Amino acid sequence: MKKVFVYVMGLAALLAISCNNKDNSTNPEAPATQELAQLIQFSSPVEMGAYSFQSIELTEASRYIAEYTLSKTSAGASILYGKYTYSNGTFNLDGLGSMKVDGNKVSINPSVAGGSTIEVQATVTRSSAKDQSAVNACRNWTISKIIIGISGKMKDGSTVEGDKMFNKLDFKEFADFAKRIGLEISDEDLEKISYYDVQEICMTSAGSLVVEFADVDPFYADLNLNGSNFTFSFSQEDIPILSGGKISGSLNFSGSTCIMDAAASLVYNEEPYSVTLVVSLTEVQ
Repeated sequence: MKKVFVYVMGLAALLAISCNNKDNSTNPEAPATQELAQLIQFSSPVEMGAYSFQSIELTEASRYIAEYTLSKTSAGASILYGKYTYSNGTFNLDGLGSMKVDGNKVSINPSVAGGSTIEVQATVTRSSAKDQSAVNACRNWTISKIIIGISGKMKDGSTVEGDKMFNKLDFKEFADFAKRIGLEISDEDLEKISYYDVQEICMTSAGSLVVEFADVDPFYADLNLNGSNFTFSFSQEDIPILSGGKISGSLNFSGSTCIMDAAASLVYNEEPYSVTLVVSLTEVQ
């Protein structure tokens, strides 16, 4: 992967330019709604139409993460993810409704159910990043450049190795690249992955990671954010064709830009592969 060095030098140049544009400041401005960030965990599930909500997280950067199941008997949970605004004590959650929080009392006027106001008890925990690196990370990002390197062996003993720079993270483009360098990916698997085009990445001090895609439900994972270092895992249910994996790395900031340097362990067709990621991220509101 000799080209990776050239790619990394290119991203380093982008970071240097960003530093100059920001008067050499390495820290971005505070996230837009940092003082409002909190995790609201309901004492009992809140029923709104077909949804049964367990919690709502208000992030540091104007997003909400509402965890739900589709029925009381559903296995596992999903999330609704969207923007929120705050005015005169009321949180307005796009696509979900409005909400007021008074101590451990929460009042919700849902738009998804079209019904009356719901009053519920909750445990409310204010979010608080432990250090400046975590504060920097807890916002919304879009990918402006990404270098992906992949290596591993298939069942027949042949080696797969290569690297490429992309302007975004489209899983179909990534899978096409992996197939070109020798990974045996079926047309069926290519079709499954074709809808996964990353639009936004959100990190929070409450330990949430959300990846929003263009045409499918968002990916949600527990995020371990320790200073500038991060780790998260995913299972077969999270991303199609992959049997699971783990991603860890570091984050470096300059103004509204973040450079992510990470390594991933992925499993495809019961075979492990190593993936390196160098990503230039730009903050989005």
